[in-house]
Amino acid sequence: MGNKGTAWIAWSLLTAASTAGCAVGPSLEVPDNSTRICQSTLAGDTDYWFGVPITNTSPHAITLKSVQLGEHDHVKLSDVMVVPPMRLEDGTTLGFGVTHDPAAQNAALWAGRQPVAAYRIPPTATVSLAIALRPEADDTGSVASEVITYRVDGEPRDRTATSRLTLVLASDCPAALEEDV
Repeated sequence: MGNKGTAWIAWSLLTAASTAGCAVGPSLEVPDNSTRICQSTLAGDTDYWFGVPITNTSPHAITLKSVQLGEHDHVKLSDVMVVPPMRLEDGTTLGFGVTHDPAAQNAALWAGRQPVAAYRIPPTATVSLAIALRPEADDTGSVASEVITYRVDGEPRDRTATSRLTLVLASDCPAALEEDV
């Protein structure tokens, strides 16, 4: 075998070794169904918080980069935080749900919140994205998807995962949830 053949084999082995630790397939499990969650709107200018659970299914840590709204109508993203689950005395775990005032609903859980950018999720761990929405004009609005940008440790490129959890703001939640079903 000539120098070109030896160089080709060496390059092929180096490429295989450098990509062997890379994860294949999705590494971040997000809601991917037709579930719709509604929160009743209040008078005044306020944020409405929704919890979106995400799980690192990779054997490597994941570093979150950003969260953006995907398909949305009449709402804007006001804030987003990561809220790790809290272990309760009885051994169960409390995650972030739906609320108008997270600090008042559960101060201890809310105290554990962290910024999204650079938050590391260990392998197999689940956290909640606490997403704050604010209506743009009316007291109604919705988000049909949330786009999460992240990086699996050891990989050279960012990945994205799209949650399909529908978040709805409405003055009449039962009626709003019956629409478009």
